[in-house]
Amino acid sequence: MGALLDSFRDAFAALPDADAQQLGDGRRQALDALLADGLPGPREEAWRYTPLRTLERRVFAAADIVPPAIDARVLDGIPAPRLVFVNGRHQPAHSDMAGLPDGVALEPLSRTLTRR
Repeated sequence: MGALLDSFRDAFAALPDADAQQLGDGRRQALDALLADGLPGPREEAWRYTPLRTLERRVFAAADIVPPAIDARVLDGIPAPRLVFVNGRHQPAHSDMAGLPDGVALEPLSRTLTRR
């Protein structure tokens, strides 16, 4: 198994139970399928001309849970609605949901999936 797939497996295993359970079954099934099948290769027509060997050797890790400090003045000129993400994590303190069009709602995917 390549370093990329190993890092995905290890990152999933390291999730706190609450985080892992938010998307539990779907996330586990997708990971199991990826680990079983591996990355697509040139024999799959859609991936025929997309070399993934370099990517397969890469290792990825989750960003720190505590984001770096943000200078709020940088965001002053950005009108609402505004979503701010730092290292892939939503920052509600710096986001502004005011002015969303009628009928538009934003919520975590985990909450949406629990209502199904």
